[in-house]
Amino acid sequence: MIDMKKISVAIALLAAMGAANAYDSVGGVTDNDTFLRVGPATSTGFHGPEGAPGIGLGGQENWIISLQSISLPYPGISAGQVNGFARYQLVDYAHAPVDPNNPDPQTENYNFNWLQVPTANASAATALKVFFGAVTQKSNNHTQAFYVGDRNGFAMPTGATTYDAAGLLVPSGTDGSSPITLSGTLNLDAAVKVLTGSLADTSANHTLAINAGGATNVQSGPGTFNGDATYNGVDYTNSVDGHFYGSGNDSSLAGTVNGGNDFQAAIGGIKK
Repeated sequence: MIDMKKISVAIALLAAMGAANAYDSVGGVTDNDTFLRVGPATSTGFHGPEGAPGIGLGGQENWIISLQSISLPYPGISAGQVNGFARYQLVDYAHAPVDPNNPDPQTENYNFNWLQVPTANASAATALKVFFGAVTQKSNNHTQAFYVGDRNGFAMPTGATTYDAAGLLVPSGTDGSSPITLSGTLNLDAAVKVLTGSLADTSANHTLAINAGGATNVQSGPGTFNGDATYNGVDYTNSVDGHFYGSGNDSSLAGTVNGGNDFQAAIGGIKK
């Protein structure tokens, strides 16, 4: 007799295994420090699914949790919006890194801030999973900006595309508990491979302009962009790095701006 219960369990397991490999998670962090990493989640269970866009801490560790597992109202995590992008914050997160050479490592406290790109597809199962933000190590107020997302289904726009944009900016020397929130517009001219635009806070005291242009700076194949930024009138050469994600009405982007000793910022956009 065929045991339908066993067959159902087997199908469920195969589906779970397929889901674990159903992501193409890519991203980046600013290289001003080394305590943060992004990439495919290594965790399963609550902090999975495995392979989903994720984030991790600790120089001696290799674990990464999925950002979708913590991008929700939860004790200790506050939620809001910036220009239609869901915003999340986790302050005073305590973490004792695993170090085989130090059985009693110093516990570090971090402030996490991140946004999720909104999606034209309302289905939770197929909605965009693209995140960007900044994490600050409170012991020294060092900040790293990051972005990470799932590139499954990615297709580079072939025509002019305008993106609603949002960003988070952490000035150097601050603890990241109150990042500057930015909103604006980014414009892609796919024919000449140029991405430009600007974002600002509501009082226009902080303005961040993006200029990524040329075939070597906006590449359709891998869906990457890099270039320059101007923050409050000061130019930052080769400071911008990012990826395009999604396709059609869900065409999106996310990236970082490395302001060196002045600031760290993360930006993202969704097609208007």
